[in-house]
Amino acid sequence: MSISWCNFQLPISMTNYGKIFIAYLDKITSERR
Repeated sequence: MSISWCNFQLPISMTNYGKIFIAYLDKITSERR
């Protein structure tokens, strides 16, 4: 996981990245359950 590039990206990208991150967390939660 390279979050370094994310910090360098524009704040606008954070919105799209946030959606992917939430979906990723949801996937992990489903697998853990």
